[in-house]
Amino acid sequence: MILVDEKLVLKISFKIPKSLALSLYDFSLKKSDCYEINTVIEESTYIIIRMGKDILRAERQNDIESKSMEKLLFRIKRDSDFNYLLENPSAINISEYNAESLNDKLWYTINSNSNSDKSLFINKEDYFICQYDIIKFGNIKYIVKEITIENVPKEINFEFYPSIQTYYFSKNNDEKGKEIICEICNKSECNEDNPIVKFCSCNYIHFNCLKDKISKSTYTKENEKVKNYYINHLKCGTCDYIFPIHFKLGEKQYDLIKIEKPSTDSQIDYIILESIEKKIFYGNMKLIHVIQFKNDEPIKIGRKNDNNDVIICDPSVSKEHAYFKYDKNKKRILIKNISNKFGTSVFIKNGKNFIKEDEEIQIQTGRIMFKAQKIKMKKFNEFKKKNKTKYPLPNK
Repeated sequence: MILVDEKLVLKISFKIPKSLALSLYDFSLKKSDCYEINTVIEESTYIIIRMGKDILRAERQNDIESKSMEKLLFRIKRDSDFNYLLENPSAINISEYNAESLNDKLWYTINSNSNSDKSLFINKEDYFICQYDIIKFGNIKYIVKEITIENVPKEINFEFYPSIQTYYFSKNNDEKGKEIICEICNKSECNEDNPIVKFCSCNYIHFNCLKDKISKSTYTKENEKVKNYYINHLKCGTCDYIFPIHFKLGEKQYDLIKIEKPSTDSQIDYIILESIEKKIFYGNMKLIHVIQFKNDEPIKIGRKNDNNDVIICDPSVSKEHAYFKYDKNKKRILIKNISNKFGTSVFIKNGKNFIKEDEEIQIQTGRIMFKAQKIKMKKFNEFKKKNKTKYPLPNK
């Protein structure tokens, strides 16, 4: 029989900023700027839900009402071996059209060299990126669309190519019997390479006509390491529908932007980052970066033009924010965060994180930061005596 004091439980410490001004967690905050909430999870399955703006509540799954599941932040499960798992609510059909919904899901924060509050940064320093990783620099989210380095890609359901339902490969009439004419060129000829497509409920457009229009609104900036594409989103003039730069007609995939990649003969490893935000600070824009790793020099990311290879002009991105480092021997690319205000994080897309005894893991969800650590009940009771919580997280 296991004594109560020796029982392994999950200790969770939440940090919630007192200010409601920001939608991101601010790593520059002092301890006095945050509410600290500590609780312990003992049962097999708990639900952490949001009751108000930032008021949290832990409930046993069997006790919770089905309508409260809409407020679910994450689920905590314990198996028979006392392994605790943090389970992310599954993100269905993740795309740039619902990228904002990812903010309140679970993100693994990358370590920093911050001197303001070293206790905040407890995750391991190195994170090696894989295909389909979603990386967030401040508030701007990117997906690793392509990576040449051989590693096991982690599964994610991301809609790179949303399906378009109404399109034609030959001359035809619409449902009202009218001849289908492209809005841009006023012609009706089309084929499989240049189909005529109805993206929204307003008008029909040739693939090549839209491709030419998007190409004219795209500009590039490149150096020896990175080629940056800045693509202005085109909107329908009637309904404000934003045209996708990738889409699928039946089984065939179409790209409105041609991305230049290093040739296979060059044997240069590279990754392609594509932003999944519909909007960034300076307008409706899609950002794509083709990053080449020719040597061991780091690829710098930040807001400042002078010192960075990848430039993201958004207030949530620091002047020098993060960098990629290529490990040629191990054939891996690691990402490191530089001391900054809003941090760098990776979406926990497989939805689970094992927590070892006495090892803390730091997770971010929206503007809330929390640490999870598996400890003995005796340790938690000692901690509770020393640290009285002003707003305890209620358990049923």
